Amino acid sequence: MKYSVLIVDDEKVFRDYIRSMKLWGKSEFVIMGEAGGGKEALEMMKNQKYDVVILDVSMPDLNGVALCAKIAEKYPTTAMIGISSFDSYDYVREILKSGAYDYILKGRLTESLLEKVLENIKVDIQNTSAWDGKKKWRSQVSDWLFGDGFYPFTSDNSRKLAAIIRLNGNPFVHFPEYEAIIAGIGRILESESDQELDILALSQGQDCFVVLYRFYKMVSEKEILRRTSDTLSVNAERIRAIYGVSLIIDLCPVFFSDNAMRTFILHKMIEREERNDMTDTGMSLTIDQQKRMIMAIERRSGEEADEVIGEIYGRVSKENVSSFIVITKELLDMIKRTAIEYQIELDFLPAGNSVFRYMNGKSRERIVENISGVYRNVLREIRERDVRQKYSEIVGNAVIYIRENFYRQIGLSQIADSIGVNSSYLSRLFHKETGSTITDFLNSTRVEEAKGMLKEGIPTKEIAKRCGFKNYSYFLKIFKDYAGMTPRGYSKKNG
Repeated sequence: MKYSVLIVDDEKVFRDYIRSMKLWGKSEFVIMGEAGGGKEALEMMKNQKYDVVILDVSMPDLNGVALCAKIAEKYPTTAMIGISSFDSYDYVREILKSGAYDYILKGRLTESLLEKVLENIKVDIQNTSAWDGKKKWRSQVSDWLFGDGFYPFTSDNSRKLAAIIRLNGNPFVHFPEYEAIIAGIGRILESESDQELDILALSQGQDCFVVLYRFYKMVSEKEILRRTSDTLSVNAERIRAIYGVSLIIDLCPVFFSDNAMRTFILHKMIEREERNDMTDTGMSLTIDQQKRMIMAIERRSGEEADEVIGEIYGRVSKENVSSFIVITKELLDMIKRTAIEYQIELDFLPAGNSVFRYMNGKSRERIVENISGVYRNVLREIRERDVRQKYSEIVGNAVIYIRENFYRQIGLSQIADSIGVNSSYLSRLFHKETGSTITDFLNSTRVEEAKGMLKEGIPTKEIAKRCGFKNYSYFLKIFKDYAGMTPRGYSKKNG
Protein backbone atom coordinates (compact mmCIF):
# COMPACT_ATOMS: atom_id res chain seq x y z
CA MET A 1 0.00 0.00 0.00
CA LYS A 2 1.25 3.48 -0.88
CA TYR A 3 0.81 6.44 1.47
CA SER A 4 0.54 9.89 -0.08
CA VAL A 5 2.49 12.81 1.41
CA LEU A 6 2.05 16.60 1.06
CA ILE A 7 4.96 18.92 1.94
CA VAL A 8 3.97 22.42 3.14
CA ASP A 9 6.70 25.04 3.68
CA ASP A 10 7.15 28.61 2.43
CA GLU A 11 10.89 27.96 1.88
CA LYS A 12 11.47 26.10 -1.38
CA VAL A 13 14.98 25.11 -0.34
CA PHE A 14 13.59 23.18 2.61
CA ARG A 15 10.93 21.50 0.43
CA ASP A 16 13.72 20.48 -1.95
CA TYR A 17 15.74 19.10 0.98
CA ILE A 18 12.89 16.86 2.08
CA ARG A 19 12.14 15.77 -1.49
CA SER A 20 15.83 14.85 -2.06
CA MET A 21 15.80 12.26 0.73
CA LYS A 22 16.32 8.70 -0.51
CA LEU A 23 13.65 7.28 1.79
CA TRP A 24 10.94 8.09 -0.78
CA GLY A 25 12.37 5.52 -3.14
CA LYS A 26 12.62 2.71 -0.62
CA SER A 27 9.57 3.26 1.61
CA GLU A 28 5.84 3.02 0.97
CA PHE A 29 5.47 6.80 1.31
CA VAL A 30 5.20 8.86 -1.88
CA ILE A 31 5.35 12.67 -2.20
CA MET A 32 2.19 13.60 -4.07
CA GLY A 33 2.36 17.38 -3.74
CA GLU A 34 4.10 20.52 -2.47
CA ALA A 35 2.57 23.75 -1.19
CA GLY A 36 4.26 27.06 -0.40
CA GLY A 37 1.80 28.01 2.33
CA GLY A 38 -1.14 26.92 4.45
CA LYS A 39 -3.86 28.34 2.20
CA GLU A 40 -2.37 26.70 -0.87
CA ALA A 41 -2.21 23.39 1.02
CA LEU A 42 -5.92 23.57 1.87
CA GLU A 43 -6.75 24.27 -1.77
CA MET A 44 -4.71 21.24 -2.83
CA MET A 45 -6.42 19.03 -0.26
CA LYS A 46 -9.79 19.79 -1.83
CA ASN A 47 -8.86 17.71 -4.86
CA GLN A 48 -6.43 15.14 -3.48
CA LYS A 49 -6.52 12.90 -0.45
CA TYR A 50 -3.29 12.86 1.57
CA ASP A 51 -2.33 10.38 4.27
CA VAL A 52 0.44 12.55 5.73
CA VAL A 53 1.11 16.31 5.70
CA ILE A 54 4.60 17.55 6.65
CA LEU A 55 4.13 21.21 7.51
CA ASP A 56 6.23 24.14 8.63
CA VAL A 57 4.95 25.71 11.83
CA SER A 58 5.93 29.27 10.88
CA MET A 59 4.39 30.47 7.59
CA PRO A 60 3.25 34.01 6.66
CA ASP A 61 -0.26 33.38 5.32
CA LEU A 62 -1.49 30.68 7.71
CA ASN A 63 0.72 29.42 10.49
CA GLY A 64 1.23 25.74 11.15
CA VAL A 65 -0.87 25.63 14.33
CA ALA A 66 -3.92 27.08 12.55
CA LEU A 67 -3.32 24.88 9.49
CA CYS A 68 -2.98 21.82 11.69
CA ALA A 69 -6.29 22.58 13.42
CA LYS A 70 -8.11 23.03 10.09
CA ILE A 71 -6.73 19.78 8.68
CA ALA A 72 -7.65 17.90 11.86
CA GLU A 73 -11.17 19.32 11.61
CA LYS A 74 -11.76 18.75 7.89
CA TYR A 75 -9.57 15.69 7.27
CA PRO A 76 -9.39 13.77 10.57
CA THR A 77 -7.77 10.70 8.98
CA THR A 78 -4.72 12.69 7.81
CA ALA A 79 -1.59 12.48 9.99
CA MET A 80 0.50 15.65 10.41
CA ILE A 81 4.15 16.21 11.25
CA GLY A 82 5.07 19.70 12.45
CA ILE A 83 8.53 21.08 11.45
CA SER A 84 9.88 24.22 13.11
CA SER A 85 12.96 26.16 14.17
CA PHE A 86 11.30 27.12 17.47
CA ASP A 87 12.24 24.96 20.45
CA SER A 88 9.48 26.13 22.79
CA TYR A 89 7.34 23.89 24.99
CA ASP A 90 4.28 26.11 24.48
CA TYR A 91 4.74 25.94 20.72
CA VAL A 92 5.12 22.17 20.75
CA ARG A 93 2.10 21.78 23.01
CA GLU A 94 -0.09 23.96 20.79
CA ILE A 95 0.66 22.14 17.57
CA LEU A 96 0.25 18.71 19.17
CA LYS A 97 -2.96 19.91 20.79
CA SER A 98 -4.14 21.02 17.34
CA GLY A 99 -3.82 17.46 16.06
CA ALA A 100 -0.23 16.96 14.90
CA TYR A 101 1.20 13.44 15.20
CA ASP A 102 4.74 14.61 15.99
CA TYR A 103 6.99 17.69 16.15
CA ILE A 104 10.55 17.84 14.76
CA LEU A 105 13.03 20.71 15.01
CA LYS A 106 14.45 21.72 11.63
CA GLY A 107 17.96 21.70 13.00
CA ARG A 108 17.60 18.06 14.05
CA LEU A 109 15.65 16.82 11.04
CA THR A 110 17.52 13.97 9.40
CA GLU A 111 16.42 11.41 6.87
CA SER A 112 16.59 8.58 9.40
CA LEU A 113 14.52 10.53 11.97
CA LEU A 114 11.83 11.43 9.45
CA GLU A 115 11.75 7.84 8.18
CA LYS A 116 11.27 6.58 11.73
CA VAL A 117 8.34 8.96 12.35
CA LEU A 118 6.74 7.95 9.03
CA GLU A 119 7.13 4.26 9.89
CA ASN A 120 5.41 4.89 13.24
CA ILE A 121 2.56 6.62 11.40
CA LYS A 122 2.29 3.65 9.03
CA VAL A 123 1.99 1.25 11.96
CA ASP A 124 -0.75 3.39 13.51
CA ILE A 125 -2.62 3.56 10.18
CA GLN A 126 -2.38 -0.20 9.78
CA ASN A 127 -3.56 -0.80 13.34
CA THR A 128 -6.48 1.57 12.92
CA SER A 129 -9.21 0.32 10.63
CA ALA A 130 -10.56 2.70 8.02
CA TRP A 131 -13.90 2.51 9.81
CA ASP A 132 -12.48 3.53 13.21
CA GLY A 133 -10.27 6.17 11.62
CA LYS A 134 -13.30 7.98 10.23
CA LYS A 135 -15.25 7.98 13.50
CA LYS A 136 -14.72 11.67 14.20
CA TRP A 137 -15.37 12.62 10.58
CA ARG A 138 -18.68 10.70 10.56
CA SER A 139 -19.70 12.43 13.77
CA GLN A 140 -18.99 15.89 12.32
CA VAL A 141 -20.93 15.23 9.12
CA SER A 142 -23.86 13.73 11.07
CA ASP A 143 -23.99 16.79 13.31
CA TRP A 144 -24.18 19.02 10.23
CA LEU A 145 -26.77 16.92 8.37
CA PHE A 146 -29.11 16.15 11.25
CA GLY A 147 -28.30 18.64 13.97
CA ASP A 148 -26.90 22.10 14.56
CA GLY A 149 -23.29 21.21 13.82
CA PHE A 150 -20.96 23.43 11.79
CA TYR A 151 -20.58 23.05 8.03
CA PRO A 152 -17.87 20.36 7.86
CA PHE A 153 -16.44 21.04 4.40
CA THR A 154 -14.11 23.72 3.16
CA SER A 155 -15.45 26.03 0.47
CA ASP A 156 -15.83 24.16 -2.83
CA ASN A 157 -14.25 21.22 -1.07
CA SER A 158 -15.33 18.46 -3.43
CA ARG A 159 -18.25 17.22 -5.49
CA LYS A 160 -20.61 15.27 -3.29
CA LEU A 161 -23.41 12.81 -3.87
CA ALA A 162 -25.56 11.03 -1.29
CA ALA A 163 -27.58 7.85 -1.11
CA ILE A 164 -30.18 6.84 1.48
CA ILE A 165 -29.95 3.10 2.06
CA ARG A 166 -32.45 1.06 4.05
CA LEU A 167 -32.03 -2.55 5.13
CA ASN A 168 -35.00 -4.36 3.62
CA GLY A 169 -37.17 -5.56 6.50
CA ASN A 170 -34.78 -4.46 9.29
CA PRO A 171 -33.82 -8.03 10.25
CA PHE A 172 -31.16 -7.29 12.88
CA VAL A 173 -32.75 -4.86 15.32
CA HIS A 174 -33.50 -7.49 17.99
CA PHE A 175 -30.12 -9.22 17.69
CA PRO A 176 -27.77 -8.78 20.68
CA GLU A 177 -24.90 -8.24 18.24
CA TYR A 178 -26.86 -5.54 16.37
CA GLU A 179 -24.19 -2.82 16.69
CA ALA A 180 -21.45 -5.12 15.37
CA ILE A 181 -23.62 -6.05 12.39
CA ILE A 182 -24.37 -2.41 11.57
CA ALA A 183 -20.66 -1.56 11.83
CA GLY A 184 -19.88 -4.47 9.50
CA ILE A 185 -22.37 -3.22 6.92
CA GLY A 186 -20.97 0.30 7.29
CA ARG A 187 -17.45 -0.97 6.62
CA ILE A 188 -18.62 -2.59 3.40
CA LEU A 189 -20.38 0.59 2.29
CA GLU A 190 -17.16 2.56 2.84
CA SER A 191 -14.83 -0.09 1.40
CA GLU A 192 -14.60 1.42 -2.11
CA SER A 193 -12.89 4.58 -0.82
CA ASP A 194 -9.65 5.49 -2.56
CA GLN A 195 -7.50 8.52 -3.34
CA GLU A 196 -10.14 9.99 -5.65
CA LEU A 197 -13.30 8.98 -3.78
CA ASP A 198 -14.03 9.16 -0.07
CA ILE A 199 -17.14 7.47 1.31
CA LEU A 200 -18.83 8.02 4.67
CA ALA A 201 -21.60 5.68 5.84
CA LEU A 202 -23.66 7.40 8.52
CA SER A 203 -25.89 5.02 10.48
CA GLN A 204 -29.28 6.58 11.14
CA GLY A 205 -31.82 4.79 13.29
CA GLN A 206 -32.11 1.03 13.34
CA ASP A 207 -32.26 0.22 9.66
CA CYS A 208 -30.89 3.12 7.64
CA PHE A 209 -27.64 4.58 6.35
CA VAL A 210 -27.01 7.92 4.72
CA VAL A 211 -23.94 7.40 2.55
CA LEU A 212 -22.00 10.44 1.37
CA TYR A 213 -19.67 10.17 -1.65
CA ARG A 214 -16.96 12.85 -2.02
CA PHE A 215 -15.22 13.04 -5.39
CA TYR A 216 -11.89 14.84 -5.35
CA LYS A 217 -11.14 14.86 -9.08
CA MET A 218 -14.19 13.71 -11.01
CA VAL A 219 -16.38 16.59 -12.23
CA SER A 220 -18.67 15.00 -14.84
CA GLU A 221 -22.15 14.47 -13.40
CA LYS A 222 -22.60 11.44 -15.64
CA GLU A 223 -19.34 9.86 -14.46
CA ILE A 224 -20.13 10.64 -10.81
CA LEU A 225 -23.50 8.90 -11.07
CA ARG A 226 -21.96 5.94 -12.91
CA ARG A 227 -19.17 5.47 -10.36
CA THR A 228 -21.60 5.78 -7.46
CA SER A 229 -24.07 3.31 -8.99
CA ASP A 230 -21.29 0.81 -9.69
CA THR A 231 -19.96 1.15 -6.14
CA LEU A 232 -23.43 0.67 -4.67
CA SER A 233 -24.05 -2.41 -6.80
CA VAL A 234 -20.81 -4.04 -5.66
CA ASN A 235 -21.44 -3.24 -2.00
CA ALA A 236 -25.09 -4.32 -2.10
CA GLU A 237 -24.08 -7.71 -3.47
CA ARG A 238 -21.41 -8.16 -0.79
CA ILE A 239 -23.87 -7.25 1.97
CA ARG A 240 -26.44 -9.67 0.56
CA ALA A 241 -23.86 -12.46 0.36
CA ILE A 242 -22.47 -11.93 3.88
CA TYR A 243 -25.55 -10.84 5.85
CA GLY A 244 -28.35 -12.16 3.65
CA VAL A 245 -30.17 -8.84 3.53
CA SER A 246 -31.11 -6.78 0.50
CA LEU A 247 -30.87 -2.99 0.30
CA ILE A 248 -33.46 -0.43 -0.69
CA ILE A 249 -31.41 2.38 -2.28
CA ASP A 250 -32.55 5.92 -2.89
CA LEU A 251 -29.80 7.73 -4.81
CA CYS A 252 -29.97 11.50 -4.52
CA PRO A 253 -29.48 13.66 -7.61
CA VAL A 254 -26.25 15.61 -8.00
CA PHE A 255 -26.57 19.02 -6.33
CA PHE A 256 -24.39 22.07 -6.83
CA SER A 257 -25.31 23.25 -3.34
CA ASP A 258 -24.41 21.20 -0.28
CA ASN A 259 -27.28 22.79 1.64
CA ALA A 260 -29.71 21.77 -1.11
CA MET A 261 -28.42 18.21 -0.78
CA ARG A 262 -28.87 18.40 3.00
CA THR A 263 -32.48 19.59 2.59
CA PHE A 264 -33.20 16.79 0.13
CA ILE A 265 -31.77 14.15 2.51
CA LEU A 266 -33.80 15.44 5.46
CA HIS A 267 -36.97 15.42 3.33
CA LYS A 268 -36.33 11.82 2.26
CA MET A 269 -35.65 10.76 5.85
CA ILE A 270 -39.00 12.19 6.97
CA GLU A 271 -40.73 10.31 4.14
CA ARG A 272 -39.01 7.10 5.26
CA GLU A 273 -40.18 7.52 8.87
CA GLU A 274 -43.75 8.10 7.71
CA ARG A 275 -43.64 4.92 5.60
CA ASN A 276 -42.23 2.94 8.51
CA ASP A 277 -45.05 4.11 10.77
CA MET A 278 -47.55 2.62 8.30
CA THR A 279 -45.69 -0.68 7.76
CA ASP A 280 -45.65 -3.85 9.82
CA THR A 281 -42.88 -6.18 8.75
CA GLY A 282 -44.13 -9.22 10.71
CA MET A 283 -40.93 -11.21 10.30
CA SER A 284 -40.75 -13.27 13.49
CA LEU A 285 -42.28 -16.61 14.37
CA THR A 286 -45.95 -16.32 15.25
CA ILE A 287 -47.21 -17.28 18.72
CA ASP A 288 -48.89 -20.35 17.23
CA GLN A 289 -45.68 -21.44 15.50
CA GLN A 290 -43.71 -21.03 18.71
CA LYS A 291 -46.27 -23.09 20.65
CA ARG A 292 -46.17 -25.89 18.09
CA MET A 293 -42.38 -25.98 18.17
CA ILE A 294 -42.41 -26.11 21.97
CA MET A 295 -44.93 -28.98 21.88
CA ALA A 296 -42.74 -30.88 19.41
CA ILE A 297 -39.76 -30.40 21.72
CA GLU A 298 -41.73 -31.51 24.80
CA ARG A 299 -42.90 -34.63 22.98
CA ARG A 300 -39.33 -35.25 21.76
CA SER A 301 -40.79 -35.61 18.27
CA GLY A 302 -38.28 -34.86 15.55
CA GLU A 303 -40.88 -35.72 12.91
CA GLU A 304 -43.35 -33.21 14.35
CA ALA A 305 -40.66 -30.52 14.54
CA ASP A 306 -39.71 -31.31 10.95
CA GLU A 307 -43.31 -30.77 9.84
CA VAL A 308 -43.69 -27.44 11.68
CA ILE A 309 -40.34 -26.17 10.34
CA GLY A 310 -41.45 -27.01 6.81
CA GLU A 311 -44.69 -25.07 7.28
CA ILE A 312 -42.90 -22.06 8.80
CA TYR A 313 -40.44 -21.70 5.93
CA GLY A 314 -43.12 -22.53 3.40
CA ARG A 315 -44.95 -19.32 4.31
CA VAL A 316 -41.90 -17.09 3.73
CA SER A 317 -41.68 -15.81 0.17
CA LYS A 318 -38.36 -16.09 -1.65
CA GLU A 319 -38.24 -12.30 -1.94
CA ASN A 320 -38.48 -11.80 1.83
CA VAL A 321 -34.84 -12.49 2.68
CA SER A 322 -35.04 -10.59 5.97
CA SER A 323 -37.84 -12.77 7.36
CA PHE A 324 -35.92 -15.85 6.31
CA ILE A 325 -32.87 -14.69 8.32
CA VAL A 326 -34.84 -13.73 11.44
CA ILE A 327 -36.86 -16.97 11.46
CA THR A 328 -33.69 -19.03 11.02
CA LYS A 329 -32.05 -17.29 13.96
CA GLU A 330 -35.14 -17.72 16.16
CA LEU A 331 -35.34 -21.44 15.37
CA LEU A 332 -31.64 -21.82 16.11
CA ASP A 333 -32.00 -19.91 19.39
CA MET A 334 -34.92 -22.15 20.41
CA ILE A 335 -33.02 -25.39 19.87
CA LYS A 336 -29.91 -23.91 21.51
CA ARG A 337 -31.91 -23.17 24.67
CA THR A 338 -33.22 -26.73 24.61
CA ALA A 339 -29.71 -28.12 24.21
CA ILE A 340 -28.43 -26.01 27.11
CA GLU A 341 -31.29 -27.22 29.31
CA TYR A 342 -30.42 -30.86 28.61
CA GLN A 343 -26.64 -30.24 28.60
CA ILE A 344 -26.18 -31.27 24.99
CA GLU A 345 -23.12 -29.93 23.17
CA LEU A 346 -23.92 -28.01 19.97
CA ASP A 347 -20.47 -26.74 19.01
CA PHE A 348 -21.31 -27.04 15.31
CA LEU A 349 -24.02 -24.38 15.50
CA PRO A 350 -23.21 -20.71 14.74
CA ALA A 351 -22.70 -18.18 17.52
CA GLY A 352 -23.60 -14.48 17.41
CA ASN A 353 -23.61 -12.82 14.02
CA SER A 354 -21.79 -15.80 12.46
CA VAL A 355 -25.33 -17.02 11.70
CA PHE A 356 -24.85 -15.11 8.45
CA ARG A 357 -21.69 -16.99 7.62
CA TYR A 358 -23.55 -20.19 8.52
CA MET A 359 -26.18 -19.30 5.89
CA ASN A 360 -23.77 -17.88 3.35
CA GLY A 361 -23.58 -19.88 0.14
CA LYS A 362 -26.42 -22.24 1.09
CA SER A 363 -29.69 -22.46 -0.79
CA ARG A 364 -32.97 -21.95 1.04
CA GLU A 365 -33.69 -25.66 0.68
CA ARG A 366 -30.32 -26.58 2.20
CA ILE A 367 -30.82 -24.26 5.17
CA VAL A 368 -34.32 -25.65 5.86
CA GLU A 369 -32.91 -29.17 5.64
CA ASN A 370 -30.06 -28.27 8.03
CA ILE A 371 -32.36 -26.69 10.62
CA SER A 372 -34.71 -29.69 10.50
CA GLY A 373 -31.73 -32.01 10.88
CA VAL A 374 -30.50 -30.14 13.96
CA TYR A 375 -33.92 -30.50 15.62
CA ARG A 376 -34.17 -34.20 14.76
CA ASN A 377 -30.68 -34.91 16.11
CA VAL A 378 -31.15 -32.96 19.35
CA LEU A 379 -34.59 -34.46 20.07
CA ARG A 380 -33.32 -37.97 19.31
CA GLU A 381 -30.49 -37.47 21.77
CA ILE A 382 -32.93 -36.22 24.42
CA ARG A 383 -35.16 -39.26 23.83
CA GLU A 384 -32.19 -41.58 24.18
CA ARG A 385 -31.08 -39.81 27.34
CA ASP A 386 -34.59 -40.12 28.82
CA VAL A 387 -34.62 -43.85 28.06
CA ARG A 388 -31.16 -44.51 29.48
CA GLN A 389 -32.01 -42.67 32.69
CA LYS A 390 -35.14 -44.81 33.14
CA TYR A 391 -33.87 -48.26 32.12
CA SER A 392 -30.76 -50.40 32.21
CA GLU A 393 -28.41 -50.20 29.25
CA ILE A 394 -29.75 -53.34 27.59
CA VAL A 395 -33.43 -52.45 27.94
CA GLY A 396 -32.71 -48.83 27.06
CA ASN A 397 -31.02 -49.90 23.83
CA ALA A 398 -33.99 -52.12 23.01
CA VAL A 399 -36.47 -49.28 23.59
CA ILE A 400 -34.44 -46.93 21.40
CA TYR A 401 -34.21 -49.53 18.65
CA ILE A 402 -37.98 -50.08 18.71
CA ARG A 403 -38.75 -46.37 18.55
CA GLU A 404 -36.36 -45.84 15.66
CA ASN A 405 -37.46 -48.94 13.68
CA PHE A 406 -41.17 -49.36 14.49
CA TYR A 407 -42.06 -48.97 10.80
CA ARG A 408 -40.09 -52.10 9.88
CA GLN A 409 -40.99 -55.78 10.21
CA ILE A 410 -39.15 -56.42 13.49
CA GLY A 411 -39.59 -58.74 16.43
CA LEU A 412 -37.82 -60.07 19.51
CA SER A 413 -35.05 -61.88 17.63
CA GLN A 414 -34.15 -58.88 15.41
CA ILE A 415 -34.09 -56.52 18.40
CA ALA A 416 -31.93 -58.89 20.46
CA ASP A 417 -29.49 -59.36 17.58
CA SER A 418 -29.24 -55.60 17.03
CA ILE A 419 -28.08 -54.97 20.60
CA GLY A 420 -26.04 -58.17 20.92
CA VAL A 421 -27.90 -60.13 23.64
CA ASN A 422 -29.76 -63.44 23.95
CA SER A 423 -33.44 -63.09 22.98
CA SER A 424 -34.72 -65.03 26.01
CA TYR A 425 -32.63 -62.96 28.40
CA LEU A 426 -33.83 -59.72 26.72
CA SER A 427 -37.46 -60.84 26.93
CA ARG A 428 -37.22 -61.51 30.70
CA LEU A 429 -35.27 -58.33 31.50
CA PHE A 430 -37.50 -56.14 29.31
CA HIS A 431 -40.68 -57.39 30.98
CA LYS A 432 -39.15 -56.96 34.42
CA GLU A 433 -38.21 -53.29 33.84
CA THR A 434 -41.10 -52.10 31.65
CA GLY A 435 -43.92 -54.36 32.80
CA SER A 436 -44.59 -55.09 29.14
CA THR A 437 -43.57 -57.68 26.58
CA ILE A 438 -41.53 -56.71 23.55
CA THR A 439 -44.57 -57.27 21.33
CA ASP A 440 -46.84 -55.11 23.52
CA PHE A 441 -44.28 -52.29 23.61
CA LEU A 442 -43.81 -52.44 19.83
CA ASN A 443 -47.55 -52.38 19.17
CA SER A 444 -48.06 -49.54 21.66
CA THR A 445 -45.30 -47.53 19.95
CA ARG A 446 -46.86 -48.13 16.54
CA VAL A 447 -50.32 -47.06 17.72
CA GLU A 448 -48.93 -43.85 19.26
CA GLU A 449 -47.22 -43.02 15.97
CA ALA A 450 -50.46 -43.83 14.11
CA LYS A 451 -52.37 -41.38 16.33
CA GLY A 452 -50.04 -38.59 15.31
CA MET A 453 -50.48 -39.44 11.64
CA LEU A 454 -54.27 -39.49 11.99
CA LYS A 455 -54.14 -35.95 13.36
CA GLU A 456 -52.22 -34.97 10.22
CA GLY A 457 -55.03 -36.33 8.05
CA ILE A 458 -53.00 -39.15 6.50
CA PRO A 459 -55.24 -41.94 5.08
CA THR A 460 -55.53 -44.96 7.40
CA LYS A 461 -54.27 -47.48 4.82
CA GLU A 462 -51.16 -45.37 4.31
CA ILE A 463 -50.70 -45.16 8.11
CA ALA A 464 -50.85 -48.95 8.38
CA LYS A 465 -47.94 -49.23 5.92
CA ARG A 466 -45.91 -46.47 7.56
CA CYS A 467 -46.28 -48.03 11.01
CA GLY A 468 -45.06 -51.50 9.98
CA PHE A 469 -48.32 -53.47 10.15
CA LYS A 470 -48.50 -56.54 7.89
CA ASN A 471 -52.00 -55.75 6.66
CA TYR A 472 -54.78 -53.23 7.07
CA SER A 473 -57.13 -55.51 9.02
CA TYR A 474 -54.47 -56.29 11.60
CA PHE A 475 -53.79 -52.56 11.99
CA LEU A 476 -57.47 -51.86 12.69
CA LYS A 477 -57.59 -54.65 15.30
CA ILE A 478 -54.39 -53.59 17.12
CA PHE A 479 -55.35 -49.89 17.05
CA LYS A 480 -58.75 -50.62 18.66
CA ASP A 481 -57.15 -52.93 21.27
CA TYR A 482 -54.64 -50.29 22.38
CA ALA A 483 -56.55 -47.04 21.76
CA GLY A 484 -59.99 -48.28 22.79
CA MET A 485 -61.55 -47.07 19.55
CA THR A 486 -61.21 -47.37 15.80
CA PRO A 487 -58.93 -45.05 13.80
CA ARG A 488 -62.01 -43.32 12.38
CA GLY A 489 -63.44 -42.79 15.85
CA TYR A 490 -60.09 -41.38 17.04
CA SER A 491 -59.99 -38.99 14.09
CA LYS A 492 -63.50 -37.69 14.83
CA LYS A 493 -62.70 -37.22 18.49
CA ASN A 494 -59.43 -35.42 17.84
CA GLY A 495 -60.28 -33.72 14.55
